[in-house]
Amino acid sequence: MFYHESNFICKFFISLILALSLCVTNLFALTQDIKLSIASSSPLEIEYVLAKGVCKMLSREHEVSKFMGGVNSLNCNAVMTNGTKQNFEFIQLNKVNYAIMDLNKMPSNYDMSSLTSLVFFKGPNTNWALVTSSNEEKQETCEITEAVFKNSLELKYLHSDFKQFSHETFIIKKNFPIHMGAFKYFETGECRFSNRGMGEL
Repeated sequence: MFYHESNFICKFFISLILALSLCVTNLFALTQDIKLSIASSSPLEIEYVLAKGVCKMLSREHEVSKFMGGVNSLNCNAVMTNGTKQNFEFIQLNKVNYAIMDLNKMPSNYDMSSLTSLVFFKGPNTNWALVTSSNEEKQETCEITEAVFKNSLELKYLHSDFKQFSHETFIIKKNFPIHMGAFKYFETGECRFSNRGMGEL
């Protein structure tokens, strides 16, 4: 009888430790105020659905942070545009700070060197990327990437084109260099940056 009781107590404390570690992890879900506008396309296009999906994922992380005592604010908006070309122009002109790009419709005569990627969305007929300027703040881009990864299963229920989404298909392997904030999350699974040097994660 004593063995069963001690076994139960041991399992209880292990569960409690796991729950507390999850809570501590979630405390870092939203560590700063985030205000972002995501250029997408018309509401009839997948880009708009993806932009709204990213905002929904961030909103979920924000609710977790608030539940855990966080005070940071979130303001996420999908901005309707004429499509991929205008999305790129809006980022260049600082009208938006993020965009969903259809990689099959990328303008070939544009200099894309200033763009960096956060995540890659694989579809049956085309692929999309959430992109931003290379100057966008690392902490913010890391937390946005984390929110997408932690809530990625929700995308499968938004549209039939998203059934192929998985963690393995989220990392861009071409088209754009990866943003250092997103790279930090892919490498370490967290968004805590050291202050040791500009080039260090």
